[in-house]
Amino acid sequence: MNIINLLNNDEINNFVRYKHFNSNQIVFDEGSLCSGIGIIIEGEVLIKTYTYNVKEEIITVIKKNELFGQFLVYANKNIYLGTGITTCKTTIAYIHKDNLNKLLMANRKFLEVYMKIICEEA
Repeated sequence: MNIINLLNNDEINNFVRYKHFNSNQIVFDEGSLCSGIGIIIEGEVLIKTYTYNVKEEIITVIKKNELFGQFLVYANKNIYLGTGITTCKTTIAYIHKDNLNKLLMANRKFLEVYMKIICEEA
């Protein structure tokens, strides 16, 4: 299930921003600030990093309906630990931390599903 489906039209219009990517585009860079969450609407994002030996290592692949940034957005050290790159045409819904806080307070079902996602991934 896509968590965006729990939002009404006003919430989507006021708090969610969509961005479209082609294949092999950078979504975020390792070391950059995480200021919100991303939800994969279509496509997928590969997160990778490079070791000190300049060896590429895959951290994870984020697929349709999955989130990224959900742990970092509230962390004291909220920087990405890898680079996110699309593997195909991808659409991502972004919710900035301030807007996420508003949604979590205003929409109880969204809060419950968001917390369930976090607890099951931890």
